[in-house]
Amino acid sequence: MRDEKELDNLLEESLQAVENGQAAQNVAAGLPEDAVELASLVRLAAAVRGTAHPVLSAEAQGTAKKRISALAGQKTSQNGARPAFRWAWIFGTAGVSTVFLCFFVVLLVGGGLWWYGPLMAHSATVADVSGTVEIASAGNADWHSADVGELVQTGQRIRTGADGSVTLAFFEGSRATLGAATEMNLTAISGGWGDVLRVALSQQSGSARYNVVPLRSDGQFLVDTPSGSASVHGTVFSVTVDAQGQALFSVDRGKVEVANGSGHVAVTAGQATHSGPEQAPQPPAFRFASSDTLTTVNGSTWNVSGIPFSITGETSIAGKPEVGQAIFVKGRILKTGQWVADVISTESRAKAEFQLTGAVQAIEAGSWNIDGTNVFTDEATVIGEDINIGDPVVVVYTRDGNRRLALEIAKLDDVDDGPQTLCTGADPQPKAQSLAEKYGVPYDEIMGWFCQGFGFGEIDLAYGLSLETGVPVTDVFALRQQGLGWGEIKHRLSVTPTPTVTVTPDGTSTPTPDLSATPTLSGSETVTPTPTLLTGTPSGTQTTDCTGANPQPKAQSLADQYGVPYDEIMGWFCQGFGFGEIDMAYSLSIESGKTVSEIFDMKRSGLGWGEIKKLLDDEQEKDKGKGKHHKP
Repeated sequence: MRDEKELDNLLEESLQAVENGQAAQNVAAGLPEDAVELASLVRLAAAVRGTAHPVLSAEAQGTAKKRISALAGQKTSQNGARPAFRWAWIFGTAGVSTVFLCFFVVLLVGGGLWWYGPLMAHSATVADVSGTVEIASAGNADWHSADVGELVQTGQRIRTGADGSVTLAFFEGSRATLGAATEMNLTAISGGWGDVLRVALSQQSGSARYNVVPLRSDGQFLVDTPSGSASVHGTVFSVTVDAQGQALFSVDRGKVEVANGSGHVAVTAGQATHSGPEQAPQPPAFRFASSDTLTTVNGSTWNVSGIPFSITGETSIAGKPEVGQAIFVKGRILKTGQWVADVISTESRAKAEFQLTGAVQAIEAGSWNIDGTNVFTDEATVIGEDINIGDPVVVVYTRDGNRRLALEIAKLDDVDDGPQTLCTGADPQPKAQSLAEKYGVPYDEIMGWFCQGFGFGEIDLAYGLSLETGVPVTDVFALRQQGLGWGEIKHRLSVTPTPTVTVTPDGTSTPTPDLSATPTLSGSETVTPTPTLLTGTPSGTQTTDCTGANPQPKAQSLADQYGVPYDEIMGWFCQGFGFGEIDMAYSLSIESGKTVSEIFDMKRSGLGWGEIKKLLDDEQEKDKGKGKHHKP
């Protein structure tokens, strides 16, 4: 550990390097690991250096010179003459401005360096605002709309509407993302040098996801609810509070201590616990999540697409789910093997998405046992490296008849959740450096993908698939951005040409489909669009078993949902469209009155789904103004 003098010398050297023209970011990145706290000082000094300095007018310079000369004369007469001392060398043509410039820089840098860390630590920055998001001061009923970049400080409250979401970014990289209909108080925010964060939040309602950068020994991150508090030192977890004040604590990475007046438990990655206002936190259990159609209700036993689960008096149910309606279920798998629902809400449409966590109990050819639940695998299942018996894993699966067919199996320790170190955290980031060396690409390229929200596990998968298939890594990420799972992506890359889409790590490019392009491996690709528009419905003579499973469960589900032939769904899939895209196209067709083929034409022309939806919405608004009505 460096002493104070060594740190001072290192800071002086770093500031001199900035003065000599080196980029502050590079200088900060080159600091030793035991001196990273100096990085913020270097960046601040560079900012001050680039600030326009005040220059006194000639008249002001003359006035200042006379005043100081007069004062100097008075001082000399009082204390005796000092003929050897001269003020003239200070007050030349630019002398006064130099003095004031030095004073300005010293004041700004000195004061700034002292207060920079603490000031930034006393607030959270509003980011990623969507829908209705409002902020109010403590005890103040006057809410105002939140703006991106606004600072939220101790004592203030923030809430989201039924359509809202927002992220609060803390100065050292931790984040809190509030979902719809969520309200939270910022009880306390403070910190100190060395990225030390101390924060206490009070979540009264709704759902929030917390991504906490590993804290220093004197750091703290506490989330309080009506049913207990969660205390962490670096983890990714979620908290859901219902209208009765019951709370569900779910952990994706790391460990969370959950406690209230009746007891406490330690919840680790892949587990969840439930507690009520007058109830001790329940023993941690692995969890499940399902989003699909509610198929049967038999007393306290409900069923989603062949998966039964139990309803208890503590289950939080939003709305009035009915058989045949799409619902989202989140719950725990108890030691007895019982699946208990904690949260149920209605969905706009079925997504056919399933997930569970648990410890690996058996690994056999084509079959895994995850904490008592059997899941099946095939050649398209993406399986993480170094998974052994006893390891906790997360499984993303689909339904194949009465079987759970795994699309992905990942070790929980390897599950990444987007930028948690932020791009300003550890530099170089060890995982990013390792991947850059593994695939022989620039470190900045890896961090570019990471800062777009891809986890390091996903980046590893994308580059691995790129090497296996010869498809550019940009195209692999483009498929992921379209909403496809890694299992689906692997299927598609192995059986069909992939649309070449320009996506670069800086996230500024736009899709340009070209099915005729020959794939080449590169970190960034730019192609000339050659759209081939579809007409009518997909050809009935083309291959419709390009996923390996026949019938394909997702395709069958979509065919049943929209009342169209199974081969029609598979026809679109085998032309390169993902099941999520097919679902979107049919849904937009129903909403807009456009044919599905017309919507796919728009997609093939290079438009994104957001652009397509906006165009269709605008067209509907224009038609309404003209008195036209689309067919239902």
